[in-house]
Formats: sequence, structure tokens, C-alpha cells
Amino acid sequence: MRSNPDHTPPRSAPRGAGRRPAPGTPRRTPRAWLLGGAALLSAVLVMRFVGGWMPERVGALPLFGRYLATSSTPQGAGAADRTVYSLETLRSTYGDPPDANYGRMRIPSLHVDAPIGRRVVGRDGQLDDPTGASDVVWYDFAAIAGLGGTPGGGGNAVFAGHVDRAAFLAYAGVQYSGPGIFYSLDQLGSGEVIEVAVNGKTTRYAVQWVRELNASSADWREIVSSKVGGDAITLITCGGTFDRATHEYSHRTVVRALRA
Repeated sequence: MRSNPDHTPPRSAPRGAGRRPAPGTPRRTPRAWLLGGAALLSAVLVMRFVGGWMPERVGALPLFGRYLATSSTPQGAGAADRTVYSLETLRSTYGDPPDANYGRMRIPSLHVDAPIGRRVVGRDGQLDDPTGASDVVWYDFAAIAGLGGTPGGGGNAVFAGHVDRAAFLAYAGVQYSGPGIFYSLDQLGSGEVIEVAVNGKTTRYAVQWVRELNASSADWREIVSSKVGGDAITLITCGGTFDRATHEYSHRTVVRALRA
């Protein structure tokens, strides 16, 4: 999930042309992580399960597949002066969000080792955002038949993570403006391994496909269906073009992996 409205993510290299650096390392293309002024922007992800998983407007909330940037006010004296730009620095100095305690996700080829948080999806279909830039969330669809699954449980466990982040992180007490844990997700290749460790058990998955889907027109009910042809996981993050006027990204990067 990219939350920085002051840049359009570079997409010049074709998929497979080379790996992006691990989160926290410099990019080949300069990026303006710091927004003007003391106030940075934060992103909120909301899905709505209505009429076959079609998006609808819910008051002032953003639609599923759209990221509405809102002002994020620093908390505490001097918070505006403490801005972290590197995911590596954020994690080494402040740790990961304390509520990301469900398990861990590892993607060796991308140098990802992330804590997993749990988000319960109610009958209204709302999916809450990850807490910070470094955590991944698993969505518990138990209340909606036919959707999602538990890791290693034979269904389709659905996860999401930020691709970048510009917000005040309350658990760390600092502003963050930099890459997210899924920054390089679109660089995964077929067959690459994703490991999910929950309750002392590690399940390995092999990437089946990586797709960039239109945020507003893709069949999201199909994407998060519990029946996808095997024990699977689905990873979702932001992709496509950022619209500075609407603070929305045009696409989502989606990874499907089957149990190895």
C-alpha cells in the first residue's frame, strides 16, 4: 500500500528484469519520501463486502482499492522532528507494532521477515489496515462463508501489507516516510517461496502467479474466495499509478501462492 501522494512509483523495468533492493536500502530511482511541512499523510484501507464484493462509498471512508490520504497529526513534543525514512532503521530502533503477534511471514528472495497481525472481518466486509510499515495482516473471514482461510488450513489465507507509508506511527512515537514491507512484492517470480509461521508451525508456499489488477474493476470476491484450487495464500498491496488529485492508486499487486 503506497501512501505517499508526492510521487508516482517507477515502473520502467519489466517484471523479472532485476530485484529491487531489500526494504531500507536506497532505490535506483530517487524518491521524495518527505512531504512538505510537519504534517505527513497516512493511508487507510477499507474493503466493503456488498453485492458480490462490488465497491461502494461508505460515508467519508475510502472505497476498497482506493487509498484516501488524510492529515496525520504528530503526538507528543518534538514528534514532528523525529522522522524515520528507512524501514530498517524503524525496525531496529523502535521494533515492530506490538499487535502484530499472530505469527511471521518470510519471503527469502525479497529479504522479508515480517510479523503478522490479525484482523477480523465482520459481516460488513470491512478490512482494516496494517498498524505500521513493517507488519503484515492476516484477514479472518470466519464470519463470511466461502471467503478466506487460515494459514495451512486448506483454504485461501489472505494477507495485506503496505508498499510504502507516510504517517505518524503511534506505537513508535515517530513520523515515518519510506518503503513498506511489501515494497518489492511485484518482483516475486513463479516458484519462489513464501513461509508462514503460525502457532509454532511453518507452512511453505510456492508462488503461482503475480498480477497487477485494477482496483475498481477486478473481481475481488474471486480473489479472496476460499476455493482457489488448493491450500493457498493471497498477498495484496498497492500498485499502478498514484493519482495526486484523488489520493488513490489505480491497481493492486496480488500474489497467489500454493502450498509447496
